[in-house]
Amino acid sequence: MVEELSAWELAEGLNDLHRGESIQIRLISLGRSAVAALEDFMLRSPGNLRPRRLAVEALRVIGGQEAFNALVKSLFAFTEIDDPVKALEEEAVKNIIAAQLKHFGKVASEPLMKALTEQHLIGAGESLAELGEKPAIPYIVDMLKDSFKRPRAADALLKFGSDATEDLLNTIRNKKMENDSEPLPSIERRAEAAKLLGLIGETKGFPDLLGCLYDEQGPVRFETALSLVLLMREKAPQKAIEVINSFVDKLTFEKRSRAEEILCSTNTSKAHFR
Repeated sequence: MVEELSAWELAEGLNDLHRGESIQIRLISLGRSAVAALEDFMLRSPGNLRPRRLAVEALRVIGGQEAFNALVKSLFAFTEIDDPVKALEEEAVKNIIAAQLKHFGKVASEPLMKALTEQHLIGAGESLAELGEKPAIPYIVDMLKDSFKRPRAADALLKFGSDATEDLLNTIRNKKMENDSEPLPSIERRAEAAKLLGLIGETKGFPDLLGCLYDEQGPVRFETALSLVLLMREKAPQKAIEVINSFVDKLTFEKRSRAEEILCSTNTSKAHFR
C-alpha cells in the first residue's frame, strides 16, 4: 500500500520543471504499481505537454496490458476542446501516445486505426505505417492536403513503398473542386502524390504520370515531370524536360536544388537551368 501511495505522490512531481525526468525514472522503477497513478495523471486535464509526455513514456517502458489500456484510454480522452491553443497541445500529446503505442505491436493497430479515422491523427498514421497496416494508406494519403501534416504523411507513405501506389494514383486523378476551381489544398495534395510516386520508384503509374504533364495546375506538372525523370532517367520524355525548364524562374531555392539534384543524379543532360 505504501508503494502505491508513493506512486500517486510521485506522479504529481512530473509537473516539476527541474525534477520531472528523475521523477519519471522513479515511477518506472515502481513498475506496474505506478500505472494507475500515471493513468489518473494523464486523464486529469488536456494539454500539459511536457509532464504528460513523461507519463506516456513511463507507461510504455513499464509495459503490460494495464499500461497499454491506460495509453489507449488517454488517446481517446479530451476529444472536444474549445480553446484552439489547448487543442493543438492536446493533439501533440496524442501524437506522442500514438508513437509509443506502436511498441506494443499489432495489438495497437485497432485503436491506432480508430484514432486515424476519427481524429485524423498523423501520429497514428505514422505508427500504422511502422506496423505495415495497409488499410491506413488512403487515410494517410488524404492528409497530404494538410500543409502541416504533409511532410509526416509523406514519410509514412514512403514506408509502405509500392503498396501506396494505387491510392497515390487515385488522389492525383481526384480534383476536389470548389466553385468551379481547384483550391490550393487539393492542388498541393495531388502534387505531393506525384512527387511520392517518383520517390517510391513504382513504374505502374506511367500512363497517369504522362497525362499529368499536361495538368492545368503548375505544381502538379512540375512534380510529375521530376518523378518521370526519376523513374525513366535519360529516357524521360522531352515534355518532362520542357516542363521543368518552364519553372526555372519560379522555383524556391529548395525546389530548385532538388530539381538540380534529380537531373544530375539521373544524368539527364537535356535539361538545363538558365
